[in-house]
Amino acid sequence: MKKIALAGAALALTAASAAPAGHASSGHRIPFTAATVTAADDGSYHLVWKAPGVRSVTIRAAGHVVARGGATGDVTVKGLRAADRQWFDFVPERGGSLHLADRLIKLDGTTNFRDAGGYRTSDGHWVRMGEIYRSAPRARTAPAGPAPRCSPRSACPAPR
Repeated sequence: MKKIALAGAALALTAASAAPAGHASSGHRIPFTAATVTAADDGSYHLVWKAPGVRSVTIRAAGHVVARGGATGDVTVKGLRAADRQWFDFVPERGGSLHLADRLIKLDGTTNFRDAGGYRTSDGHWVRMGEIYRSAPRARTAPAGPAPRCSPRSACPAPR
């Protein structure tokens, strides 16, 4: 497992303990130059994307089509079943897809706990979501007892 330096505290998880699988492994270039998912307090999700050269993009959540659009899109998705974390598949008509969720994860006892994935790299690849997390330093979090014991091969339990 590679170590990556991030601002604040970082937690790396192995793929086996991470959230659902990341980006599609179709072997095709991912045409998206930007894509984000932002959860709103009312339970809706704001999805924005740019995929130059692509005519259509289909967005799926929990196996169902929840939105469609062209090379650029800006949609709000409502009425999804409640989930700890809602994942969306951005599927272009051709090329590789993205598997994204809101980066902010609300956990009791933490501040600014975020998924460090979902960013496009300078060489056009994407950082896989659900594998590397960051948060404010533990000293700035709510009192939750001693820090959990973690190993590189297991996920740390959420603060209680």
